[in-house]
Amino acid sequence: MDTLKSNPHAFCIKADVIGSRDSRLARFLPEIARALNERFAEALLTPFIVRAGDEIFGILENPQAGFLAYKALYAQSRERNVPFYVGMGVGAVDLDESADSELVNGKAIWLAAGALEALKGKPTTEILARQKHSRFRYAIAVSEQPEENRVFEHFLFYIMSHITSRTALQHQAAALKEAHPDWDNLRLYHSLEGKQAEIIDPQNAIANFSKLLRRGNYQLVRDAEETFLYLLRSRFPED
Repeated sequence: MDTLKSNPHAFCIKADVIGSRDSRLARFLPEIARALNERFAEALLTPFIVRAGDEIFGILENPQAGFLAYKALYAQSRERNVPFYVGMGVGAVDLDESADSELVNGKAIWLAAGALEALKGKPTTEILARQKHSRFRYAIAVSEQPEENRVFEHFLFYIMSHITSRTALQHQAAALKEAHPDWDNLRLYHSLEGKQAEIIDPQNAIANFSKLLRRGNYQLVRDAEETFLYLLRSRFPED
């Protein structure tokens, strides 16, 4: 975990459950926060906590870790069927006074809060309008200037449009490929749910897994994610 008193390139995530007043979905939030904290323990500036009963809040030390945590939150949302508004802000945070999640302050937090509120209000952009009926709505801000945020908003929308259109099996294949980049496609295929004991010609298994990745636009998304992170790192260079 970063021990600096201030961080100029922190990544803040504020996520609210959609329709939490009308559901019991918020009961999953402590488990989701715990899973995120365990996975990203080394990159947290403040741990993920549950606030106001229906919000998850956490800050990571850089855009790379923050984007990975955002993707992990999306995976948790799918797995547990919990719909979220997710506001993200990138910028400085000040830990001089406290590293407590309830007391920490800074621009990344204000930007994340603004992004979250934009998702909840009347859509002011085409990207927000297209998410109006989605169960996972997202917005990112790197500046108080809308035109500076636009490139990141459009890039993220492009990435998520491909990700959210995947089938369950394509999601699983992509997750396995990301988690085990050193495994070959035969081993990955037999790690898919329901495929462990399947009797199939190895070449067919390899071809089937490759097809899952291709139809799920795996490499296209990975390339776009790398470019998205490059833009964030360029905007917020680390020393």
